[in-house]
Amino acid sequence: GRKTSERPLGPGMVFILPCIDRYEKVDLRTKAFNVAPQECLTRDQALVSIGAMVYYKINNPIQMVTGVQNVMHAMRALAHTTLQNILRDRTLGQVENETLAIGDEFQMFLQEGVRSW
Repeated sequence: GRKTSERPLGPGMVFILPCIDRYEKVDLRTKAFNVAPQECLTRDQALVSIGAMVYYKINNPIQMVTGVQNVMHAMRALAHTTLQNILRDRTLGQVENETLAIGDEFQMFLQEGVRSW
């Protein structure tokens, strides 16, 4: 495909050639999804079931459309693996006592992961 400009088009009248052009409508509102509770082993071999709620907002629609094919699937997969990786490095006591630190680290890793798109 082709990218017509560095800024999104619209509102107003936008001409699209049906045989050549493809458009993608991007919702710029804040969205949320739930990371389903998952069981993972901590560093001391304790089984923990944990879930998360992720809120996100698309700041650059051009970069998002050209950077990743399915944003929702990519965000869910990244959140799932990030949560697993964070909990794998902690003991059960640390998971119980450091919930705010785990949330901050989760947010930091997610922001790093989606920075390119």
